[in-house]
Amino acid sequence: MQNKEKNNLIYKFEFINITKKFLNGKIVANNNINLGIEPSKVTALVGENGSGKSTLTSILFGLYKQDTGEIKIDGKVCDMYQSGAAKKHRIGMVHQHFHLVEKFTVLENIILGQEELSISLDEKEIHEERISQLEEKYNSFFYKNKSKKEQFEEYYNLKIILRNKRFLRYRNKLNISKIEQKIKNIENSNKLKYKISKTKKEQKINKIKQNLKQEEKSRESLNLEILNLEKEVLKLKTKSVLQIEELRKELDFLKIDLKTRNSSKYGILNYKKYYQRFEAITQRYGINLNPDQLVSKLSVGDRQKVEILKTLWVEKEVIIFDEATATLSIDEINSLLSLIKKLKEANKTILFISHKLQEVKTIADNIAILKKGNLIALEKNTKKITIEEIAKMMVGTKVILEFKKNSPIEKKLLEVKNLTYITKKGFKAVDNISFDIKEGEIFGLAGIEGNGQEEIFNCIAGIKKPTKDSIISFQNQNIKDFKIKTRNQFISHIPIDRFKHGIIADRSLAFNSIITNFNDQKFAKFYFEGKKNQDNYKNPKGKNLIINNKAIYDWTDKLIKKMNVDGANNLNIEIRNLSGGNQQKFVIAREILKEHKLLLAGHPTRGLDIKSIKHIYTEIINNSPKKATLLYSLEISELISVCDRIAILYKGKIVNIIDPRNYDLNKISKMFVGEV
Repeated sequence: MQNKEKNNLIYKFEFINITKKFLNGKIVANNNINLGIEPSKVTALVGENGSGKSTLTSILFGLYKQDTGEIKIDGKVCDMYQSGAAKKHRIGMVHQHFHLVEKFTVLENIILGQEELSISLDEKEIHEERISQLEEKYNSFFYKNKSKKEQFEEYYNLKIILRNKRFLRYRNKLNISKIEQKIKNIENSNKLKYKISKTKKEQKINKIKQNLKQEEKSRESLNLEILNLEKEVLKLKTKSVLQIEELRKELDFLKIDLKTRNSSKYGILNYKKYYQRFEAITQRYGINLNPDQLVSKLSVGDRQKVEILKTLWVEKEVIIFDEATATLSIDEINSLLSLIKKLKEANKTILFISHKLQEVKTIADNIAILKKGNLIALEKNTKKITIEEIAKMMVGTKVILEFKKNSPIEKKLLEVKNLTYITKKGFKAVDNISFDIKEGEIFGLAGIEGNGQEEIFNCIAGIKKPTKDSIISFQNQNIKDFKIKTRNQFISHIPIDRFKHGIIADRSLAFNSIITNFNDQKFAKFYFEGKKNQDNYKNPKGKNLIINNKAIYDWTDKLIKKMNVDGANNLNIEIRNLSGGNQQKFVIAREILKEHKLLLAGHPTRGLDIKSIKHIYTEIINNSPKKATLLYSLEISELISVCDRIAILYKGKIVNIIDPRNYDLNKISKMFVGEV
């Protein structure tokens, strides 16, 4: 039975007066939220970064516990923070950052932790019926005759005592062996360890022999006890007792077998059934994946399909998509939206978090809008509401992504020539490409993900190493073989993956503000010669320095204000306490404000709301006049709005370098697939 409220709406689940605070109440992530989610519909959660979307879904999924309020599922109040609650209520989540084992195959990732499902429903019914029959027989046999029950209990208890006594005897045997070995070692006095006088040696041996006698007496006593126990057990081992014991053993085995769901007698997984189930699910939802393909070889879109299959494998009724399209190409986004429609048709309840309002409008039946932890609107007429109206409710003002660009000068700051990158498995991910970036220019890398953009970006950043004949020239100096530490002195780097290369999650905001440039002289109180304690750092010139905490705090505060980073009230809090979007804004501020001549910006707006996107690109443009900026993004509309030139990549090669003012989206899309 589902929850029916005063307004006669039926909800699959409902948030009632949900409040969640962090850092002793300083950050209010959710403030008294009341929201009902209708079954078999797509409800979108939208809002600025830090508005409380992910916190709310994390409470539903059991990752956080609300401070106040309750959650109803199918009309019943549920404690979702209780272990296994989300699994019990069939709630699944497709995370923005995938939880997959790259060295496992698609199928191995899907069944990981769910191996019990290898038993079919028919086998499960047979198991349960057999257990029921045995329990009935066991109870009848056991409780029919009081004397038999007492006899069996006595027999069973004696067996436990006997087992314990045998273990004591075994341990006693080990002790005797150790003592005898010790005596031999002492007698063998030519060993340095036991080089002692004859008298002392004899005294020591006599003392140890006394312990040996006690252990031997104990062994004799144990042997006698065990012998008597074995006789008593043998007397009690009647036919009826043995029947009860056999029944008990079979019952225990069947219960364990049912619990672990291992269809094979010897615990070997039955892959035949897994493949059959995999084929049935993928055909039903139109998912095209090879079950034997390694996850490490999959595209981002296909990895996401694996995450979705993990939820479908265990028949989840509610599926949460947290920023599911943030890392996908245009084709992959369309594929995902089609899949969500099929899930809806299969009566799945979908909670869809996204900053991409066009997608939200396309897929959602209802749109819940959050702002600063509050639910400010629940829009049910999604066909009539415009994207501009949703954006205005989210940020409080109308946002238009239009930018006034600077005019680059002819001076080339970065020149890339014959750049080639070959993977460890011999695949040529980047194939002999060349381009240059002028001072004041914003140069974009575009294309469907997996066509070499990320490898180009990472070769320039120093994360990946190109071939020997490749040239990466910055201000007329080939930096191809420079270490990352050296490049950090003149390159500002907004990494593609902020979690891997941008932050240290369990360190403070202040610490994270200087992790790429802590040896900068402006953060030094004073320099000194010689070694000091390990908390001091070393500058590039080889001199040690003392960190100037005030300078670091001033710098951190400047970053926070520059990008309006929410939740950063205390500079010593761990950066993990910020929402994902605010972590991203913090990293961007850190890199943009460095006085470097080259800025590498990898997916700078991924997972950000429209207001933050506008702010970030405005700052990148304002800081670009004396820099060369390389911008990598899957959002082609953003690249067209911001970039002076765009390189279109296909299969590791540059198809064309275009002026975005002279090309429309259709022409660019054709270049993405090699048609132009």
